[in-house]
Amino acid sequence: MSVLRVFLKFVIVFFVSSASSADLSSQQQSAVEVLKPLAQQQVPGAQGLVLAECIILASNINEVIIIADGDPGELDTAIVHLVNEIIQRPDVLICLNRELAD
Repeated sequence: MSVLRVFLKFVIVFFVSSASSADLSSQQQSAVEVLKPLAQQQVPGAQGLVLAECIILASNINEVIIIADGDPGELDTAIVHLVNEIIQRPDVLICLNRELAD
């Protein structure tokens, strides 16, 4: 089981509430749009959007550019590996906790 799936199962179990939208640059918004389908496959609805936003907020500018250049319909392996690295960062969990906790 991939790190992403394990982490997302954790997210589903512990965070079940509505999300607020983050302030994102246009580059970050593009990257979120690329990740949103993948995130919403694992966590449907608003929580999937928050997951995508938190991944992007935990990314550095070079990572955001790489992700934003991806195709949302068909993410390549390099982007999936990059996201698996990013999702393990404490900043992702902190963001999810802040955005999804009551």
